[in-house]
Amino acid sequence: MNEGNKIFSIRGSLIEGWELTKLNIGFLIVYQMILYFLIGIFNYSGFSFFSFISVIVMILGKMGLFKSALLLTQGKKLSFNQLYIHWPLLPSWVIASLLFGILVISSIILPYLVIFLMMWLKMDAHYPFVFILISTFLIFLTIIFFLFLWTIYGFFPFFIVDKKIGPLKSLRKSEKITDDDQ
Repeated sequence: MNEGNKIFSIRGSLIEGWELTKLNIGFLIVYQMILYFLIGIFNYSGFSFFSFISVIVMILGKMGLFKSALLLTQGKKLSFNQLYIHWPLLPSWVIASLLFGILVISSIILPYLVIFLMMWLKMDAHYPFVFILISTFLIFLTIIFFLFLWTIYGFFPFFIVDKKIGPLKSLRKSEKITDDDQ
């Protein structure tokens, strides 16, 4: 991907990301420990209301982790307020996550529906070799399509926490940055 005279390098990005991680490993470990501690407090209480709170805490923590990753790449100082300051973005995150989940799960379910249809039509009994061949191809295609969708739409959390945009717009922007025509 070219932006003027900038060239994207996977190797360079991995090296830079690892160096930033090593520089901030203490913060990242403590952040995760606090997050898991908070989730654990609410998760093991036995009440469903507290389990709901646990999910909210987990989502807010993930939002903070995504924002922390962005702050690291911008050379800014990390802080523990990332655990809670993104709560106004919670509805956008939840809706975008549900839409993303529906997209990804549908890519997994549809090929299996075809396989079940073939079984219902007794294709597995009458044409076992063809059934195995088609089933294997569909499973392989499912994995490829799953990875394809994950790659295209998986950047939506960064747009929500960085640009503070809604669920549909974040999914569209994620699709746009992975477009070859740019």
